Amino acid sequence: MHKRCHREQMNYLEEIDFNEPDFEDWHDELPLWSAPFGLMLLDRVPIKPNITILDVGAGTGFLSLELAQRCGPDAKVVAADPWKPGMQRLRGKIDRLGIQNITLIEQSAEIIDLPDDSIDLIVSNLGLNNFERPAEVLQTCFRVAKPGATIFLTTNLSDT
Repeated sequence: MHKRCHREQMNYLEEIDFNEPDFEDWHDELPLWSAPFGLMLLDRVPIKPNITILDVGAGTGFLSLELAQRCGPDAKVVAADPWKPGMQRLRGKIDRLGIQNITLIEQSAEIIDLPDDSIDLIVSNLGLNNFERPAEVLQTCFRVAKPGATIFLTTNLSDT
């Protein structure tokens, strides 16, 4: 017979409080189920220097970090997410890795403060379905996209 852990265990049906202290410390382990979708997305993204990329719903930065490193120091990656603890976690990763081509924007994707026609590539891994107003997010993406820009996204199916 094993001893029970004294720490309260999370009920998987319980609503998650994303603003709970230190949530971002273990969040990177939470979305492992989403990694295959992000990897499929990365397999399709054109990897080239001098590209400006917007990661919509960047969270703790899986796509932002990968793209910044894969595209090299001449590329510019903008990671946008309103979740302050997640962006703080991403900021720590950027500092630790010494990456200098990622800019963080702590804003809702419906109102990203970027100039019109400024982005070559827009990515989002399982993010669009998490916004309250996805149509507004897409409008913002189209506004900031340069002519000929590409968008790569993965999204959950309904009721998943």
